[in-house]
Amino acid sequence: MKVEFSDRPKRDRDSNNVSIYHKTRYVSGATWNNDGKFIYYVESESGDIQYVKVFDAELETVVDSLRFIDQAGILDYNNTLNLLAVGFESVKVIDPITKSIVDLINFPTGVNFFNPRIQEMKWSPDGKYLAISFRAGNITMSESFLVVYDFTTKNYIYSLKSIHKIKIFFEL
Repeated sequence: MKVEFSDRPKRDRDSNNVSIYHKTRYVSGATWNNDGKFIYYVESESGDIQYVKVFDAELETVVDSLRFIDQAGILDYNNTLNLLAVGFESVKVIDPITKSIVDLINFPTGVNFFNPRIQEMKWSPDGKYLAISFRAGNITMSESFLVVYDFTTKNYIYSLKSIHKIKIFFEL
């Protein structure tokens, strides 16, 4: 019998050869829209293919999907402006109806970032500000940041930084 790994299931009917099919899906980040009808969440397949899925809570099914080339993982819905902030290494604000990018939020300038990862983000109740917490660093030092982005002026209005040094000990 011959066994091979494949990206889709198949079986050779003339022999005992089989393929092993494996596709892993991960779900992260979930948020409701303003009327509570839809849940937006991120679904990642094996590799770097990521989608923002729209789940209709009444129909109990996925009704729409938006593919992301960049990584996505954290999201939050702006109930005032009906926009969706999606991020992992940067933040894209999208209109979930037209699927267009309304704003691309880059991290503040003047800060040396290495491998930034968004930990959490939340819109203010009035929909004007987006609070973003993220970490950046390497194996020996990481920095945690909290920034507040003013969506109307497209500027950061607050930034807080803390440094964590990591000591690594090796025993022989």
